[in-house]
Amino acid sequence: MSASQITDLADSARGAGDDCKAMALYMSVCNRHETNASDDNLTALVRAWLGAGDILFDRGSYADALKMYIEGLKISDMSGTHPFLAVLYKNIGNVYSRLYDYERGTTYYRKALDVLRQRPDRVTEKKVLVNLSGVNVFLGDLKGARECHERARVISMPYNHDLTFMDKYNYGMILVAEKKTDKALECFRSLVRYAQANNMHPRYLCSAYQQLQKAFEQSGQNDSSIVYINKCLQTAEANGIPHMFLSVQLALSRYYERIGDLSAAQECKNRYLNLKDSILDSRQFDAVKHIQFLYEAEKVSDSINQLQRQKKEKEETIGHQRVIIIAISILMLVVAAFLYYIYTQKKRIDRNYRNLYS
Repeated sequence: MSASQITDLADSARGAGDDCKAMALYMSVCNRHETNASDDNLTALVRAWLGAGDILFDRGSYADALKMYIEGLKISDMSGTHPFLAVLYKNIGNVYSRLYDYERGTTYYRKALDVLRQRPDRVTEKKVLVNLSGVNVFLGDLKGARECHERARVISMPYNHDLTFMDKYNYGMILVAEKKTDKALECFRSLVRYAQANNMHPRYLCSAYQQLQKAFEQSGQNDSSIVYINKCLQTAEANGIPHMFLSVQLALSRYYERIGDLSAAQECKNRYLNLKDSILDSRQFDAVKHIQFLYEAEKVSDSINQLQRQKKEKEETIGHQRVIIIAISILMLVVAAFLYYIYTQKKRIDRNYRNLYS
């Protein structure tokens, strides 16, 4: 089977919830080593690296996911069409944002937007703007958050539950940051109902619970805050996604500190640190970031080398043109001298004929 056919099968398996089969199929494509591959095969390879990275990302294996996205980036750069380049930048930004490195996440979201200006993709653009809006909230840039939210909101496309949820979710986050607690509570309560009514992935329900907890904590309603902390934790643990809601453990720790139970508060902090360590092997992640750094440095080096080659070619071309111009100039001088000689000879002959006639 072709790489494209196998990748289609992998996508189908993933859509059916069989991540193990999907991962095996994706990796069977990724492990193919084809020389002089066509653009279609390179596109299938990028899809495979992307799919494998997405599975690892959803399971909390962020360093491995980043490694997959970087490999996809390398393959994409080999093709003249640069398939899925904006999606790869978006997903790399997602990894950094999930690990609270919002500045670097923002850098990759903006790289994705730069690509999308040249190769428009409205779905990807909306996703990038939604993510960038949320990151700006965390960075305290509410003006930037609102700007991205408005830009995302006006992008029209066929109805999509995930993007509809995220549009309103970002609006609620902005309301929480602006301390408009009542409006925020109303927004996130409606999102809980929306996620349940549309049978969405549990991460959406957990996200709404988490923001309800933040809004109640902000308004000083500790009893309601602990209710939604527990709902978020229970839903995340029941569905195997506690890695997505690490900060809830810190919220729980703050709650226990407020009620004076310092022992329970410390226990929650320890649980947070242990969970974080289990998710993020800093040495492994640093190693992957080093691979990324080397790849980007290599790209910059290649760009510099290409510019130097172009400069050298231009200098050689200019040198050749200079030689040609000098040769033409000499030729023109010779021709001018020859014409002048003919002219003077003709004048002399004419004068002699006149004299002879006289």
